[in-house]
Amino acid sequence: MGTNTTVVHVAESFASGTASAITDFVRNYPDADHHLVYTFRPEALVDPRMLNTFESATAMPDGTLSRIRFLRRHLHGVRRQTGGRVIVHAHSSKAGGYVRTAVRKSRRLHLVYTPHCYSFERRDVPAPVRAGFRAMEWILSFNTTVVGACSPREAVLSRWTPTAPRVVTVPNVQPPGLPQVSVPPTGGRLRIVGSGRLGPQKDPEFFAAAFAAAVAAHPGIEAVWIGGGDDHYVDTLRRSGVEVTGWLPRHEALDIM
Repeated sequence: MGTNTTVVHVAESFASGTASAITDFVRNYPDADHHLVYTFRPEALVDPRMLNTFESATAMPDGTLSRIRFLRRHLHGVRRQTGGRVIVHAHSSKAGGYVRTAVRKSRRLHLVYTPHCYSFERRDVPAPVRAGFRAMEWILSFNTTVVGACSPREAVLSRWTPTAPRVVTVPNVQPPGLPQVSVPPTGGRLRIVGSGRLGPQKDPEFFAAAFAAAVAAHPGIEAVWIGGGDDHYVDTLRRSGVEVTGWLPRHEALDIM
């Protein structure tokens, strides 16, 4: 390892917006050695080229308990091997649960947590389940060095009492290299683009209804959704005339945009 700081990014799913956010963290902190621990999902394939961003990329085993045990061994091993500080950055609720259950924060092992949307804000599960999610987040906040919130609202939700972990907001930023368009293009059809995992948090039904209303008033427009997810939402979008690409490698998604 060539620096005094090692960052181990732990992602329950290294795909979609989470993968983009992690890549941004790596790009914006070049002075550290970045490593990735992730899980493989057949429905959200990982572009091998994105793994080249890291000093190492290690897949976790299946099963919650197996992942917690694996992380305990792996992270303690990283701490022993490096002479500098180790930052473990957990991305998403599941990864945050795995990491903060597996190891304890210390002066040499800092635990950073980015929820990427808190699970207790879901509206597709009953209120008692949401209350359970909130209680678990509060308990785990005792073992959190810093919360790296990806939005001002997430930062507000992360100010737990009485644990009061440090909270910083790290907004998503536009990746470099995208062309800048100052004047709307002429001669082509207007295209509306949505992107991400098709789940309740993205409210695909609203996107479908909004596009249906828009195309009724302006028949010349079209819409595409980059990503995949729940078949119910895929069908809803397609019935409204929205093209759904399914999961694409990041560079292909950016090309469409």
